[in-house]
Amino acid sequence: MRDLFGRPQIKGQLAGTADLPRLASLAGADAPAGSIAGQADYDVQFEGPTGAPDAIRPRGTVRLADVRVPYASFRNPVEIPDATVQLTGTGLSMDRFAVRSGEQAASLQATVQDLFPLSEGLAEADPTLSATFALTADRLDLVALYPEADTSDVAYSQLFAAHLSGGTLDGQSPEAVADEMYGGVQLPAYAVEGRVEVGTLRNDPQRFDDLSFDVQMDDRRLRVQNLTGTTYEGTLAGSLTLDQRGATSASVRPAPHSVWLAAAAPGRVPPATTPAPASALTYDFELRDAQAGAVLEDWTTLGRLVTGTLTLDADGETALTDGFLPRTEAFTAVGQSLVANGGLSLDVGPAQALVDALNLPVASVKEVNRLGGPFAIEDGQFRLNTWDFGGPRVNGQLNGALGLGGGVDLEMTLQVPLSVLSKSGLPGRLGGGDGQLGALLSTLVGGDADAEAVPVTVRLGGTMRDPSVEVLNKDAIVSTIRSLAKEEGLNRLRDLFGGDGGE
Repeated sequence: MRDLFGRPQIKGQLAGTADLPRLASLAGADAPAGSIAGQADYDVQFEGPTGAPDAIRPRGTVRLADVRVPYASFRNPVEIPDATVQLTGTGLSMDRFAVRSGEQAASLQATVQDLFPLSEGLAEADPTLSATFALTADRLDLVALYPEADTSDVAYSQLFAAHLSGGTLDGQSPEAVADEMYGGVQLPAYAVEGRVEVGTLRNDPQRFDDLSFDVQMDDRRLRVQNLTGTTYEGTLAGSLTLDQRGATSASVRPAPHSVWLAAAAPGRVPPATTPAPASALTYDFELRDAQAGAVLEDWTTLGRLVTGTLTLDADGETALTDGFLPRTEAFTAVGQSLVANGGLSLDVGPAQALVDALNLPVASVKEVNRLGGPFAIEDGQFRLNTWDFGGPRVNGQLNGALGLGGGVDLEMTLQVPLSVLSKSGLPGRLGGGDGQLGALLSTLVGGDADAEAVPVTVRLGGTMRDPSVEVLNKDAIVSTIRSLAKEEGLNRLRDLFGGDGGE
């Protein structure tokens, strides 16, 4: 012990082996018997003022062996077969080491700066701690990693779809289920930077391969950047930011299975009266050449309404519920969507209603070479801004909006070839029932005008489950057919009288 200018200082060294179960028992840790295992070999020097034990700075090494400790946020205890902690006086560092929880395994490397003194490093407000890390894994299954809850058979994507459509899941509110499963997540105020690389990440029903991204976190804001991977048989790239710097929400209790990321001391869960933080999400991503049917089935209530390869670019933002679902009234996005080389399901929905109402040949709308264009999500609606529709026989354009709750308000103009139109139910509906329009079409099909297409504009209304169809340009359709028939008749006269109409 030294006395520098009247301020006693202590300097010493501790070396030995600690049995972690006994150490936890002496510390009064609340853990079941046998749940903690392992030992620590330590050789630590320390120095600091005797009147402020919190300011003592440790330096040295701690070698962990066969460690097993329970972690409330995981289904199984965390296991560390072997790792060395290098204490630096103000922080610590750990070279790459293996960590497991059940069948889930990863490698982790970490550095922590400004951890000591603990009163400053882990302060409730404005902590000085900062950390860097690198995590790699061949395979991680999040369903197997986190505790099983009563709602564990419900995927986040199902909650997302039911919430935005205004539906329920087995009679339960998706908001209530999401709050139970995900509510109470609180980001820490300290700074973290890291890199994550996972060969295969499973979060049923989603799967991501060759997934990698950078993490930046500070002041209760998490940024995931440079994200790349493959999913739904396509490629994914993008970034997102989760921001909890705003005011707290009205929720006042953590969910039973929630994950608390911020705690002033290891294992400390904020009390039940701590308000849950309000969260906001901004994002941008590109999904290319993915399976459209699988994406729709997982993330909407439409099922496999469209099949083919999907390319989707989106930038947007939203406030989040306590269970991390987007608030419908605040959910916004702009982007481009394109489905190629696929088809439309004719089991339900507007496509089936269109076929039924116009009695169109099924093949004329079922196969899709191209469907898509720019879109915007705002005020609870998915707005289509002049989408192109291209099939083997019929082309067209689509405008309007689909309500996230299932409402339909679309206007579609189809360029229908005469050969397809003659086989549809339109001639009978538009010709007054006397058969004259059908007869005119019969004269045109196979003639010079056979390649001509007639614009047919319809309004699709109602809902996705009960759509309605109204033909808007009936008079224009009849006029076009008659004009084509007249021109066809003149052409035949020209052919008969020498090509100039007899003059």
